[in-house]
Amino acid sequence: MPGTMMRDALAANLATGATLNAAGSTNGTAVAIGKPGLCRCFIATSTVTGTTPTIQVTLQVADDLAFTVNVRKVAASPASSGTGAAQTSVNYVFNAPIWANFVRAIVTVGGTTPVYTGTTITLRALHDRETHTQDIAAN
Repeated sequence: MPGTMMRDALAANLATGATLNAAGSTNGTAVAIGKPGLCRCFIATSTVTGTTPTIQVTLQVADDLAFTVNVRKVAASPASSGTGAAQTSVNYVFNAPIWANFVRAIVTVGGTTPVYTGTTITLRALHDRETHTQDIAAN
């Protein structure tokens, strides 16, 4: 997104308030990102139910919107674990190098009758002032 900071309302939304309710993998919608470089991916869950539900997000990039040219995996979150209640209202964060024009999330959900209601996945540039402040505070 040339000329804008990817934060809050301007963050690249790979999933907004999505309900993920079937075991298996789902390819998200491709988002034009404009080669931002190092990014941080934020996964926020709302209500989670099911028996031992798991979720993992993999970021995939490509040079075209159809995801047919130079497609590659750049990063993945660790798979979550625990009861549905333990995963409710939890945030997961991981870093990803994004040197491509388009990005999408591949979400893999597992467990018995897993339901992740209100799941949001956003991508922010790592050099964003708000993210940088959080990085300094963590060190």
